[in-house]
Amino acid sequence: MLIWGSRSESKDLGQTETKACPTCEKERPFHLFAQYRLHHIWYLFKWVSQKEYLQLCEVCRRGTAVDKASPLMARAKGAIPAFHRYSWAIIPALIGVAAIFGFMESGDRSARNADLIASPRSGDTYVVDMSKLMRDGDTKFRYGLMRINAVQGANVELALPKVTYNKVTAASKDVGDARQRGADYFSDKSMQVPVADLKQLLDSGAIHSIRR
Repeated sequence: MLIWGSRSESKDLGQTETKACPTCEKERPFHLFAQYRLHHIWYLFKWVSQKEYLQLCEVCRRGTAVDKASPLMARAKGAIPAFHRYSWAIIPALIGVAAIFGFMESGDRSARNADLIASPRSGDTYVVDMSKLMRDGDTKFRYGLMRINAVQGANVELALPKVTYNKVTAASKDVGDARQRGADYFSDKSMQVPVADLKQLLDSGAIHSIRR
């Protein structure tokens, strides 16, 4: 659930001078205030908008905006907490870290798949795109599992699935599941594939992933 909101913030930066207040009609101390709108997501990721600096009467809180060229602006440096201004940057930072780890994980997975393809074993299970592997594969329910029944010299014998899915994630969930280990998950039919062709099938996306 997304939690977000905003509120007005005001910070007293101290007294600047004493002068006549038109509202109070008396001599009053005037203070410099930083006022801004603070937005947040989940109370953690924050950013600032509608920032302004005002010189206000200590009593009635009336006054005027301070020009950016005013010497008073020297006091404004660092007035708004850095966490209020920059914590929003945590979001792209987290996305960047996740992307880096995802890239590293993808590289590790690709290297492992290449090793498994180069030395197939009986029991290896492939998540496959049937439409790329078989000419008459169903283009809608195209993803399924194929298991190596045996490695026979230069060929592997792959058991065909009885169940296929329209999403690769659905087929991937069956890998290692009790259902996939059942006697009736794979068909009695099988196909012979040259070991030399497995790398090409992996590179083309016909073999999506491998589980040993």
